[in-house]
Amino acid sequence: MLGRARELIASEGIEALTLGRLARDFDLVPAALYRYFASKDALIAELQRSTIEALHPRFRQAVAQTAEDESPLAPLLRAGHFYLALPQQEPEAYALITQLLGDPRPLVPDDEAMRTAPALMAFLADVAALIRDAQARGALAAGSASQRALILWAALQGVCQLGKLSRFDTTRFDVRALGDTTLTTLLLGWGAAPQALQCACDAVIQPVHEETRKSL
Repeated sequence: MLGRARELIASEGIEALTLGRLARDFDLVPAALYRYFASKDALIAELQRSTIEALHPRFRQAVAQTAEDESPLAPLLRAGHFYLALPQQEPEAYALITQLLGDPRPLVPDDEAMRTAPALMAFLADVAALIRDAQARGALAAGSASQRALILWAALQGVCQLGKLSRFDTTRFDVRALGDTTLTTLLLGWGAAPQALQCACDAVIQPVHEETRKSL
């Protein structure tokens, strides 16, 4: 049921998602869905939670270090690439995230939002932990790791939004290239040494690009 709800949001937008529409798709009367969700708000909140909880372990796997001597900047680059790949690899999850973030209206009431907050905060805490580790190991200058995690997420979300313009100019609106520039610019601004960052990029970004080219 949640999967169908994600499909509707991805294909038609969040306004298309109603309990009545979802009930018809499953040949149910709308009242039957109230056994599971008290309202559309509750359904959207559950979609938020389930999406975040599904992506979180995949994120942890993606950023896991592969060698003891690996640069502490490398997991941050992989974290960025994980998010940049969502539009292609997890289009329904990404569509949900984008519409919830892009709409200035609060789409769920505060009580439902507060139930979702722990899952989101845990996800962001993992990003902050990567930043904090890089700072502790001297790869980044001191600063608020939590604030930097939010900035990184917001910046990459903005880059991903440009992907819809790639049909007009694939080179100018290349999300991966723009994302790499965003990542490296932020890390340099937070004190990464250029040579150390270049080594991390050679280890992380180049293999990702090579794998992308092979898949085309």
